Amino acid sequence: MILTDADVKYGTGHNLAQMAEALPAGHPWTEKILPLNKLSPAATRYRYPSAEGRLFEPPDTRRLQQDVEELANLLKEATVFLAQTDE
Repeated sequence: MILTDADVKYGTGHNLAQMAEALPAGHPWTEKILPLNKLSPAATRYRYPSAEGRLFEPPDTRRLQQDVEELANLLKEATVFLAQTDE
């Protein structure tokens, strides 16, 4: 929704760094989204076999809980940001 609010036509994709970099120069969310790029491979990594035919082990529960908490906090922040831009 941040991209849509910035009137960026992105299409589909899983690469969060590319999404962040598609924002206009100086956009306040670019630096918030870039660190999330560590999660980009998760979109496909655990669903599809590697070139060698093996599936990767899922992330450990502690790491997953930290990522979910980080995303939940950013979602709250984005909700406030988007509400302010609608005013």
